[in-house]
Amino acid sequence: MRQPYETIAETLGRLAARARPPLSAGEIERRLARLPLLARWDVFVSHSSKQETEARQLRQDLVDEDGLHTFVAAVDLASRVGSDRWRKAIDKAFASSEALVVLVTADAMSSDEVNYEIRTFEKLKENRGYGQVVPVRLGPSTNNELESRLRAEYQAVFCPDGAILSTQRQMINVLVRGAAQRE
Repeated sequence: MRQPYETIAETLGRLAARARPPLSAGEIERRLARLPLLARWDVFVSHSSKQETEARQLRQDLVDEDGLHTFVAAVDLASRVGSDRWRKAIDKAFASSEALVVLVTADAMSSDEVNYEIRTFEKLKENRGYGQVVPVRLGPSTNNELESRLRAEYQAVFCPDGAILSTQRQMINVLVRGAAQRE
């Protein structure tokens, strides 16, 4: 895995503390909103809008407990990008990610956006020669053709009760870190 580095927010906070006069919290937020996205992400979480809560929790766990820079559009783009630039910003974050975690539910498997993200990441993976796809099934099987293909091609993590437990998060971490072993 890459060496830990200071986040944009940490850098801005450190510099803001040295500013004379010190920057207000509101000014820091305004400046953060104008900053570009991180140049690289460890993980991109693909999910349907109905699983936003689970995606946010997984992101928080992977960041706090595992130190993985994890992208979830609802968190990382909401205040930074207008809807007209949403797709471009997602594609930029997506292209810089080393792993794709797909929260597999019936809603996700029927989502055009999730299907686009899976197809695009697989093409990127093929072109780059590295990358990891980690399907995480939340709840019962969807009996969907895409889910069946994901399970056949990649090591999947199953969360039968629909919640990602600590043990399952650790499995996700191990699979994601496998993508970074190329460095």
